[in-house]
Amino acid sequence: MSVVDAIYQRMRDDTEIQAQEAGESELAKFYSGLNVLVTGPSDMLGKCLVEKLLFDCSDLNTIYLLVRTKRGEDFHEKCKQFFGDDVFSRLRRSQPDFRKKIKAVKGDLSLDKLGLGDEDYELLRENVDIILHNGADTRLNGPVHESLRANVLGTGRMLDLAAGCKHLKLFVQVSSAYAHCPRRVVEEVFYPAPADTRAVEDMIAADSETASGLTRDALDMLLGDWPNVFVFGKAIAEDLVQRHALRAPYACCVFRPSLVISTYKEPIPGWCDHNNGPASFFLKIAKGAIHVVYQSEYPLDLVPADLCANALLVSAWDSIDRWQTEPGASVYNFGSSTEKPITMRQIKDKMMEDPQAFATSNARRAPYVMMTGNMIVYLVLRLIFDYVPAFLIDLLTLLHGHPAQAWSLVRSSMTDMCRLVRLANGNYRVRVTESLKAYERLNERDRALFFSDVRQLDWDDYFLTYWRGIRAHVLRESTDGPSSASPGCPFAAGRGSSSSSSSSACPLGWAGSSSSCGRCPCKCPCKCVCLLAALALLAYYLVGLLWR
Repeated sequence: MSVVDAIYQRMRDDTEIQAQEAGESELAKFYSGLNVLVTGPSDMLGKCLVEKLLFDCSDLNTIYLLVRTKRGEDFHEKCKQFFGDDVFSRLRRSQPDFRKKIKAVKGDLSLDKLGLGDEDYELLRENVDIILHNGADTRLNGPVHESLRANVLGTGRMLDLAAGCKHLKLFVQVSSAYAHCPRRVVEEVFYPAPADTRAVEDMIAADSETASGLTRDALDMLLGDWPNVFVFGKAIAEDLVQRHALRAPYACCVFRPSLVISTYKEPIPGWCDHNNGPASFFLKIAKGAIHVVYQSEYPLDLVPADLCANALLVSAWDSIDRWQTEPGASVYNFGSSTEKPITMRQIKDKMMEDPQAFATSNARRAPYVMMTGNMIVYLVLRLIFDYVPAFLIDLLTLLHGHPAQAWSLVRSSMTDMCRLVRLANGNYRVRVTESLKAYERLNERDRALFFSDVRQLDWDDYFLTYWRGIRAHVLRESTDGPSSASPGCPFAAGRGSSSSSSSSACPLGWAGSSSSCGRCPCKCPCKCVCLLAALALLAYYLVGLLWR
């Protein structure tokens, strides 16, 4: 290096130091002037990602959104609903014209050329600098051909688009930490794919041949150690990115989050936009559909959506520097099981500390939870405390002229339970070494703006707002005080009848035998009568089975 070059290098170093001391955001500067394509913008992580880019990286040029519409759904109406979400409320206040920086294009990962018109496809090729591929068919057990077309072939189509982009700097594939769930410890490395694209195409063809698709036995044989088609497809998609990166003239990385849950702090504490996954599970508990949970003491790997979006943006920034010295794609995991573990029992205890805040106005039965790690005990208790009471409640409800809902709610809760059982009891460990290294490279300003250090996550603080967020943003209930109806009363719940605070919960599920709503059929002074009735019915059922 010449003397002049050395002087200029020192000048640049001094400038960077002064900028950092002045509190300038290096990440905001990195994204400044760039055009970013985001797929899957309508899920919880996608919305947080778009909001964060617009709010804290406001000098970027344009965000392109690949938006998929369902049959009969209007594209412009979907975009309008998207920007009307609560998650964009602080943007609407601080930057009322933020939509000028967004260009939405209609597309579909499962279609050729991503379902884009020639003009839109060329628009993306000419302008996009960074691709954040978050789009996916997230149904764990959806139609096999639809899932694989979107998650595997769709990723291939995104890589084809990336290869044709004239100014691309980076391709980021959002995968899942559970894409490699046959392994108990998931490191930040690539693993062998369970199949190749030819096998995927054969599976799609076989599943499409009949209306019912592949049989359960055939699918289990094809999936092997993978529990569902979603994680199976994600593992194959990662392999496509790894192979593509070996010849790509730009950086590529795979970002693997674990279970994404409601936000921690930004843009709204406790924000959640759907009731599936962990939110659906706890919602069923609040509604009185789940009273018994099969749970070992292994940690459940959860990450708040805002920390996840921040970690993705930090990983994208870091991967470009790594690519300069480490050719090929890089991998960043993001989970809490190794650095800040929490079990289902701890979550239950935190959420049940304030039963009135946990209660919801449309609860069918009083919320309480028992946990066991013994499968036989779990099945017996589930029958006694969930299925039998649900049957009796529906019977009494029908006799009083009201629609029966308890049985269907309990049956649907079994689906949520099955989805979480393997994840909650698998003793998985998700290593996050590279993600933490990337975070530690940030200056103090960016560590505050893009907080994603799971080691500093305060679960006690988080769960203070978790359930209130679900009530506010999913159930659309007021969170100023306790629920307006006695939790668990099938006749008062959801009908606007007010009642006093519930007393100790009847085992059948109503919140006290002397509820002031005046409609409950459970009037027995001894609350054990309901439990005895349930046990008697269970005994009758078991005797009938033995007699056969």
